[in-house]
Parts: sequence; structure tokens; C-alpha cells
Amino acid sequence: MNQLQSEGVTCVAVDLTMIGSKDTTIERWYGSFIYKLASNLQLLSKFNFRAWWQELDFLSSVEKLREFIDQNDTPEIQELLLSGLVSIQQGKLKISNRIYEAIFDSDWIKRHLD
Repeated sequence: MNQLQSEGVTCVAVDLTMIGSKDTTIERWYGSFIYKLASNLQLLSKFNFRAWWQELDFLSSVEKLREFIDQNDTPEIQELLLSGLVSIQQGKLKISNRIYEAIFDSDWIKRHLD
């Protein structure tokens, strides 16, 4: 991260272990993740997160993350895509980072769906 920052790339760190527990729903996990991203990117003063989340109630959690990225098309958000952590493939958000992909695999999703 230091190397990226030295090259002028805006970076944020989100401690994923602080976002939830084994009982955390996917909806709540994504909400916390997006909130932390917005907070760390200093975007919370630009919109009402709670109202925004509720307005998009008809979307899945992954679609809300994509909408967040699309609506906040800032250099910081673009860095998330450029960092390789996530990518958009065939209109869907895909975890590109192998570590996160290993952690949040289909078994994790199945265990955490009610």
C-alpha cells in the first residue's frame, strides 16, 4: 500500500475482521463494507448513506456495491477497480483478489445465508 501511495494512488484499508461475525448477514456485511469504504474515502459528507442504502432496497448487496462505485465515480473509487480487488465482468462485480476470493467463496456465502 505504501508503494501505491508513493505513486500517487489513493488507498484505503478496511479491516474485514471488524465488519462482522459468523452471524452477520450478507446484506449487513456489504452495508458495513460500503460504509467503511465511503468513510475512509471521506465521501460520507457528500451523501446520506442510510437513505441511499434504503433507496436501493430492491437491489442485491453486490448490486449496491456496484451502484456505489458507479455513483461515486471519483478517482478514489476508480482506484478500487484499478487495484484489482474488484472487477466488473459480464455486468457483474467479481472479486479479483485471490485472497478475498478464497475467503468469500461460495461455501462462505452458503454458510452465511439464512
